[in-house]
Amino acid sequence: MPLVIAQRNSGLAVASMVLGIIGIVLFCLFAIPCLLATIFGGIALGQMNKGNGSIGGRGMAIAGLVLGIIGIVLFVLVLAAGNNHWNFLRN
Repeated sequence: MPLVIAQRNSGLAVASMVLGIIGIVLFCLFAIPCLLATIFGGIALGQMNKGNGSIGGRGMAIAGLVLGIIGIVLFVLVLAAGNNHWNFLRN
């Protein structure tokens, strides 16, 4: 019988995905979850590349990374639109 090694999911990958979802929902208020999702997702992917297949959760890490980047972009766009709106009202 072949030896089966259980693959465990990375805690950082799970945290990245959860923070990415929270960041997308609350992007207008906070950029911190999006930043953390991006950081945790990148670290988790780096650990998975070094782990030789012993660490799972690559899909969650990628999802968290993508959601974090989208949340940061949305936050910057909302911030820019708000700044443009206030400059328009001031003139």
